[in-house]
Amino acid sequence: MKIAFIMATNEIDVQWSAPLAFGYLKAAAERACPGRHEFRVLHSADEITREKPDLMGISCMSQDFDTARELAAAARVAGVTFVILGGQHITAFPETLPPGVDLGVLREGEVTFVEVLELIERQERLQPLDLADIKGIVYRDQTGAAVSTSPRPILPSLDDLPFPDRDFGRLDGQKPYLFSSRGCPYQCNFCASSQYWDNTRFHGPERVLKEVEEFLNNYPRVKSVGFWDDLFAVNRKRVRAISEAIVQRGFQKKAAFSTSMRADVVDDELCTLLTRMNLKRVGIGAESGSDRVLKKLKNPYSSVEKNQHALDIMAKHKMQPGAGFIFGHYDETEEDIHETYRWIMGNYAQGKLTQHEVNILTPMPSTPVWTWAVDNGLLPRENVEWHRLRYLTMNANNLGGLQEWIRVRRKNRSLYLNEKNVPLNHLYEMIDHYESRIRRGDFGKVKGKRGAGTAMLVRQFKKNLQGRVYRGKIKLRGMRNLKG
Repeated sequence: MKIAFIMATNEIDVQWSAPLAFGYLKAAAERACPGRHEFRVLHSADEITREKPDLMGISCMSQDFDTARELAAAARVAGVTFVILGGQHITAFPETLPPGVDLGVLREGEVTFVEVLELIERQERLQPLDLADIKGIVYRDQTGAAVSTSPRPILPSLDDLPFPDRDFGRLDGQKPYLFSSRGCPYQCNFCASSQYWDNTRFHGPERVLKEVEEFLNNYPRVKSVGFWDDLFAVNRKRVRAISEAIVQRGFQKKAAFSTSMRADVVDDELCTLLTRMNLKRVGIGAESGSDRVLKKLKNPYSSVEKNQHALDIMAKHKMQPGAGFIFGHYDETEEDIHETYRWIMGNYAQGKLTQHEVNILTPMPSTPVWTWAVDNGLLPRENVEWHRLRYLTMNANNLGGLQEWIRVRRKNRSLYLNEKNVPLNHLYEMIDHYESRIRRGDFGKVKGKRGAGTAMLVRQFKKNLQGRVYRGKIKLRGMRNLKG
């Protein structure tokens, strides 16, 4: 068969890298059915019409579900025999399976996809009675009703998977990357990852090292290797084994590494392990500079103090942390936003933050935030306008800057949950004001009252201050003044 995959997306979201999910599916199918199929990745409905594959696999997030339906319809018009839908959306909402789609793959897809291919080879068709025995899918029965089969057991060991084909569908300029785990053990109120994966599993250190070695051999000009795990450093024993093996093999001399972590796992030992393997670029989900909002977004054990502690330690180890922030929680106030920008600007002033990203809280399927939005009438229980979930991030897009992002969000009527406390237009004004100052390097006084986050920064600044007091004035040595 000619098998094609396509990611339902939109013209705004940036595509830094090719979807590695397709590389995993291709590798699994080639191992099970060697030499029997031809694979490719497509990028538009026009390509579907030109290529006319026998089987079309479509993947999508909920914000692009409307596009996925359009692609499925285009595939049927083009005469594609089999159309399959996978990804986060159909897993969360199997009842939305479009009538023109043969089946939806729920959660992890490698084993399920191979079983579907084997069924097609045996029967040359996909009839409801045949599909009923495949675990982990949704299909429509003879009456047209969406029927979900029993859940597919998760792979007990990720190491049983073949290496993904990292070049499959990769366009010029797109960077290859690695996954060393699947899932996240934490239950942040806004994040759908833990809902999708069910649990957290890790590749063993030796498997990780083999993938790193293959990566370095295949891409000798790539000098930065990204681990795109939800959280790379949860298992300290595994991190230690990976770090030691990378150093023993000298991989840290060939490339730098980067990843994301939770702030509350950061300590001196972890930073030492990471810097030894030349992993210095780290992203953390700081989310808010207001303790009150942070605990609502994540959990009662998160705190601005823990976020600050993580940056302080990483600064000591000369790491390069970036942080992500979320505005628009339905209980957030204007002062909470000021407090967040105080924290951001204070850490820029001290050289402890290298970059930041701003997002507007958008309900993701199966999360507590989604449930709140439905219960409070901001999202309908049926006939959802899926496109209104688009464009939550200010940075990860192909737009020309902040004002264009705001214009696109307004045109799209992107969903916003906090109109009662901070009207959306005022939030845009605040973001514009502070982001302009950050671009200018103006980290001076911020409006509003000092809260816990700012007071903590000031205490830390004074503690770290190296200088002497002359007649009531502070003489600084090699450190910029933290104003305001």
